[in-house]
Order: sequence, then structure tokens, then C-alpha cells
Amino acid sequence: MRKYPLWLLASVTFVVVSALLAAIAVTVGELSFYISTGNWYFTSNNQNSSKSHDMALYRESFSIKKSGRIRILAIGGSTTYGFGVAPENTWPKILAEKLEKAFPGKYEVINLGRIGGHLEEFIQNYHTNANIEITREKWISGIRPAEKDISDWGWKDLKPDIILIAPVMNDTAPDYLNTFEPKNM
Repeated sequence: MRKYPLWLLASVTFVVVSALLAAIAVTVGELSFYISTGNWYFTSNNQNSSKSHDMALYRESFSIKKSGRIRILAIGGSTTYGFGVAPENTWPKILAEKLEKAFPGKYEVINLGRIGGHLEEFIQNYHTNANIEITREKWISGIRPAEKDISDWGWKDLKPDIILIAPVMNDTAPDYLNTFEPKNM
């Protein structure tokens, strides 16, 4: 019988347990979304992805035109979007409520979290906003939004005073940028 080093067994166990916990979290999030809305998230998200309006993939609509308030952009993936929780329980909404209570009328928080969002997409969205979801794997293999899927505004047009970028779990996978040749969509 072959013996494996303890560090290898511990590493494999950690990876397997982490994958199982992630699968459970996604399943619980999907069930929670179904219970609160009566729809399955991924089915409704796919329907939203085909919409042509500029805010199809965001949790809440917002005004591109800036008011007199200090504008904070909350940028991130599903944890910023608030996957699996009610809109009032997302961290950008909680931040907005706390700021409003402490400094009435002074701050505006816009939740720009996107399910499956990743840093490469966020960099593009600063200049022009993509109206479709492109997974990180497709993005790093060179697939980009088609011209019809890009709006005429980007996050820069929101004229933010503060940008908060939350850690993006989708970017923790190995980076394959150097192993793929870009392809046009």
C-alpha cells in the first residue's frame, strides 16, 4: 500500500471539502431565491441576460446622472450583488442605510455587483458597460461582448467619488491568460 504525505492528504481534503461547501452554498442560495421570488435564479438570470436595456444584470436600477450627493460605487461579484439574500440585506444597501442614518442626504451607494462578475469585466465596464454575462473562463479565452451587447455608458459616466471593490471569488481560480489565444465573438 502506497503512503502519501500528510500535507498532500490535507490539501486534497481541503479542496474537496471547499468544493462541497461551495456547491451547498450555491444550492442554498438558489433555493432561497426561489422561496423569496417564486422563480429559479439561474433561469431568470438567463432571461435577464437577453434583455437589451443597460441595467439587465444589476440588482437595482440607478440613475446615471449624478445628484449632489457623494456617490459610492460598490463593485464586485455575487457577494456584492447579494446572491441568495433579499435586496435590503446586501452589504451595499446596509452601507447606504448606515450612511443615511449618520449623514442624512450626503451619500448615495450604487450596487454594481454582478453574478459571476470578475475583475477583467469590471475594467471594461469602467469604459463601456456590458449588457450580458460572460464567464471568466470565456473572458480569459478571448471572448468579449459583441457590439450590440455594449452600452454607450460605463461606470466612469456615473462620476463616482468613491469606488469600493469587494474581493471577487471568481478571480481566485488559476489564471489561464497566457495559455489561450484571443478569439472574436
